[in-house]
Amino acid sequence: MNIFTITAVLAAMSGALLAGPKVSNDLSDSPGQLVDVIVQYKSDPGAQAEARANARGAQLKHRLSSIKGHALRIPANAISALAQDPDIVYISRDRPLRASAIDYAERAAVCEPETSLTSVPVGG
Repeated sequence: MNIFTITAVLAAMSGALLAGPKVSNDLSDSPGQLVDVIVQYKSDPGAQAEARANARGAQLKHRLSSIKGHALRIPANAISALAQDPDIVYISRDRPLRASAIDYAERAAVCEPETSLTSVPVGG
């Protein structure tokens, strides 16, 4: 898992904590479809959590141990039932993320003045 995925998940979860509900608002627009979601649990989900999700038609895509979660593909009409699980903190859409290429060396050269040995005072 990369830092961009973690950042997106944490951002989605922080909004959920302020709003209160367990399910992201953008999951209500997909009735009758399979949707990819990220489910965060109160503690590390084990085999029982996987079994409860599977019982609702979910397919495990990835275990996300760094956020105590799972990436699942699940029928949209089963999400509200899954959200009733008391061990679940939040369910959000698993959105594709894009990283932007940043050349940090080039950016540092532009932002910091060039220093050479001739411009550094010797002996303070």
